[in-house]
Amino acid sequence: MNRSQRFEWKLTARHSTSTWQYFVGGEKIAGLDDGGAQPGATVTHRVDFGNKTGRQKVLAVWNIADTTNAFCACIDVNVSQQPRRSGSTTLRPPRPGRAATRPGRGAVHGGRKAAWRGSLA
Repeated sequence: MNRSQRFEWKLTARHSTSTWQYFVGGEKIAGLDDGGAQPGATVTHRVDFGNKTGRQKVLAVWNIADTTNAFCACIDVNVSQQPRRSGSTTLRPPRPGRAATRPGRGAVHGGRKAAWRGSLA
């Protein structure tokens, strides 16, 4: 995966959104504020991994504006040590009722199960 990565969300339920956040190793590397707007069916963000290279765990969080709920996707990546190039990854939040909405609950992406045990603070 490249150091500058495009993350694409495919949304089946377009909830009003407060923020989108991306974490690597418990550290927030990107945050975008939607101010309560309703997103389109596809949302794309460019995330820069900075000096983080090698094997990393990425937690992507879609925070809903009118509730305390969030949708999470957790994936393992291998960030290239080469100069910054662009790439893309598609994230599909779990269906309602199956969402990993708090630390310790599992999420499935690309057939792999993952759990986040860190803090979102």
